[in-house]
Amino acid sequence: MPTQPEVLAIEEAHRAAQARLGIAGAYLAIRDWNSVSATAAAATADQWLSRNLQMLRAIQRKSGRLAKAYYQLARAIETGYSLGLPETSADPEQVTMGDLRKQFLDLMLEIADIDKPTSASSNDSDERWLEDELRRNPSVANPLPSREINLNEIDSYIQDWLDAPTEIEDKTELEIDDFDWLDFSADEDRAREELEKQLLDVIDTRTEKVVKIADSEELSAKEAQGKIEKLHGDTGSIVAGLIDQAGMDAGRNILGHATRSDRRALMIARMTGPNPCAFCSMLSSRGFVYRSKQSAILSGNEIEKYHPNCHCFAVTRWADIPDPTAPGRAQFYMDAWEREVGRKYERRGTSNDALNQWRRFIYKENRARLNRIRQDVNAGILV
Repeated sequence: MPTQPEVLAIEEAHRAAQARLGIAGAYLAIRDWNSVSATAAAATADQWLSRNLQMLRAIQRKSGRLAKAYYQLARAIETGYSLGLPETSADPEQVTMGDLRKQFLDLMLEIADIDKPTSASSNDSDERWLEDELRRNPSVANPLPSREINLNEIDSYIQDWLDAPTEIEDKTELEIDDFDWLDFSADEDRAREELEKQLLDVIDTRTEKVVKIADSEELSAKEAQGKIEKLHGDTGSIVAGLIDQAGMDAGRNILGHATRSDRRALMIARMTGPNPCAFCSMLSSRGFVYRSKQSAILSGNEIEKYHPNCHCFAVTRWADIPDPTAPGRAQFYMDAWEREVGRKYERRGTSNDALNQWRRFIYKENRARLNRIRQDVNAGILV
């Protein structure tokens, strides 16, 4: 029994929406980095740090709610059972597939319109603040750096899901498996404390490098200033990547807890973003692996490891399908690993040899895709 098309479309939509949240955090972080002094970052970063921790709180809440809604809906489509009640219902006797679809759609539309000036605002004060910041003209107070971050649009993913064929009508009533979902607030607090420590460590390291550059007798004043400004810009990119990851980790943690605790969860795989790094695409090439008490997944399998600027997510299968449909581009990477690496290196080389060969393949693949996009743009196919 192949995976239902609606589940595949939901997975794509969920990953894209989570990426939009992460990118929104990175956008605000790097936009406001201009308020931090290039020569005295440690002394001028307090306000920047406070704003970003407030922004992260809003992104965490949206990410966690979306992950829960995605998991409940995809699971219900595959099994007929929702994991706990949707956030809009308190009656386990009257939950329908339509309720779960509406919950997921409302959240997707909320995230799709997060930066739209004419859209309705959230009821949460932190989320309203986030929306206001994203909708504010950045040139008023904090001009964007030369490398602008653009939010990815997700309308096409929403439409693909709405157009996907389904075998289950909205009015279908669902059974409810009782479940204690991860406590959002406690997990959010821990994540913000960890992020604050990471950001301060990055800023302190950067400050030490600035001092060395300024004290260098081999550099002219102009050369030193140029190096400091470049270092400041590079640091802005680093902290933006950390904030991107921290925001999306809220949803990832929700899914990780659910998968490890859900008795119906059988298999897990990694779904990548459009242009994953060699490490992420290699993990995706493993396809689905069974989740069991003997499996390393329960103690932090690599499939659930993430890094800054990573827009991957774990996806689950609840039906014991012999050859389940892999998520996103995972099947492409599975075939490519066997073709490019498996036959050449796994039987006569080290794991490093195999990974290095994979890196070479992914580099060529990503370059070829970028060239095809450029050709399409030049030909007027893409605008």
